[in-house]
Amino acid sequence: MITLKGVGDKLASKLAESLGLHSLQDLLFHLPLRYEDRTRITPIAVLRPMDHVVVQGEIVSSEIQFGKRRTLLCRIRND
Repeated sequence: MITLKGVGDKLASKLAESLGLHSLQDLLFHLPLRYEDRTRITPIAVLRPMDHVVVQGEIVSSEIQFGKRRTLLCRIRND
């Protein structure tokens, strides 16, 4: 059995109870609560409001909008 330096019986039992991590493999493949998959690129044409995705494109214009807070507005396009 492979062990991780610094993880004793007490911490191992806490990890098992709270996160369901019983082995080193479980720990390696554990994803954080707010994990975002940045490997999948979504075409701009299929986006919907409030989607959190990664897009790839060319910036065709940019400007700073002034208001309560300054905002950088970029317009992009893809194929």
